[in-house]
Amino acid sequence: MGPMRNAVHELIPDGRRENGDGVFRTVKLHGKKDMTELVVHVSGALPRSEELFALLRRHARGRATWEDVRGAAREESSGWVRFQKELGFDLIADPMLLWHDHFRPFAERWSGVEVNGLARWFDNNVFYRVPVFKGRPGSRGGVLRDYLFPEQLVGCRVKLILPEPFTMVALSERRVEVDPGELAVEVARLLAFEVRQFVRETGVSVEMVQLSAPYVVSRRLGDREAEAVSESVRALREGTGTRVQLHTFFYPLSNASDWIADSGADVVGFDATVTSAEEVLSTG
Repeated sequence: MGPMRNAVHELIPDGRRENGDGVFRTVKLHGKKDMTELVVHVSGALPRSEELFALLRRHARGRATWEDVRGAAREESSGWVRFQKELGFDLIADPMLLWHDHFRPFAERWSGVEVNGLARWFDNNVFYRVPVFKGRPGSRGGVLRDYLFPEQLVGCRVKLILPEPFTMVALSERRVEVDPGELAVEVARLLAFEVRQFVRETGVSVEMVQLSAPYVVSRRLGDREAEAVSESVRALREGTGTRVQLHTFFYPLSNASDWIADSGADVVGFDATVTSAEEVLSTG
């Protein structure tokens, strides 16, 4: 099964499963020999303190400035980055403390897109602001620089965590006449642009880009939908020059077994609470 013959990616839940977050244990299997390589990295946003939550609420009511929020988040973020280093994580990720949900930083900043009301994030008690595509999306860049703390990542082997384009489009409202698959590829190209600009402006060494993709395993996709996911992965990979991880969660990886190995992703992530490593290897 393509990349799955070489790597198994198992999500070890850390109590924040509602966001698909946890610690990744990446085990590379080399042929039939008993050789493994353990690569450890997080797969999503890390927890905010109660104090930061309260500050965000005050900001929403106009009682605190965005700089107040950034200052508090910067301090907490530094602790999470240090924590990952102390534990010997191979890839370091920004804890994404300024991200209200997977989509909002881009939906709020890109042209042709805005945010609407709240919708439930799959089958759990978490909500997200629905992106609304009112036209073809465009970007001047700067989203990652403004919503992450790149100065804390310089000198590290870094993993960026982004929304998977087809998931973003599928969970959005579309007021523009465009095929969802085509729109997903446009989103992928914009994300690639954001990554390139982030690397150029900050000097951060990005070794992997994770695309968080719960929607692609929430059911069996049709052929055109699966091809749109694959084309988006390829656009991201070619546009950034980095490895791309297609990270699935909430639902069994078997829902995508007929296409995901050929998606173009360098690595595939799955949720160990619904899919076992043994199951993946037995079908590989």
